[in-house]
This record gives sequence, structure tokens and C-alpha cells, in this order.
Amino acid sequence: MSAVTAIDQIRRKNYPASLKGFSKRIVLVGINYNKADAKHKVEMEVTESV
Repeated sequence: MSAVTAIDQIRRKNYPASLKGFSKRIVLVGINYNKADAKHKVEMEVTESV
């Protein structure tokens, strides 16, 4: 799974809805770690709360 795919999954499964009323903005973070070369990729996106 890529970091971008992780953010897509967060949206598809509507996880931000669980934070409704908690904050006006939330940060979606997708992290992918490649064990073979010990590198990671991070995608972050700020969005308005639902």
C-alpha cells in the first residue's frame, strides 16, 4: 500500500467522520515504509472536518 492509497482508504472508510465536532481541520496522514531499503514515504493532507 502506498502513502497516497492510505489517504484514499481513510476517505473511503470515512474515518474523519469519527472526529466530527472535535476540530475544524484535521490532518490526514498516510505512511508507507519499505523494509527492503529502510525508507519511508509520507503524504499529509489538511482537510476540513465533516
